[in-house]
Amino acid sequence: PSDTIKSLSSRGVIFIGCDMATRGFSYRFAQKSKQQHKDVYEEIRQNLVPGAILLPTGIFGMLMAQEAGCAFMKST
Repeated sequence: PSDTIKSLSSRGVIFIGCDMATRGFSYRFAQKSKQQHKDVYEEIRQNLVPGAILLPTGIFGMLMAQEAGCAFMKST
């Protein structure tokens, strides 16, 4: 099977993101580009991977996944 976003989504992969990191990134980008933080944040949210879910923090997301029976393995 392909490892494209569309293929992974069709196989039930759930894409999550860290809202805290997204807000931090959007704040820094807004400052550098002289835009409103809320506008940059919303634009980023609207352009996430289709179906992606922003959770309060990445740690929160990982704990929820572990409680659901998922395993986490970091590779380099």
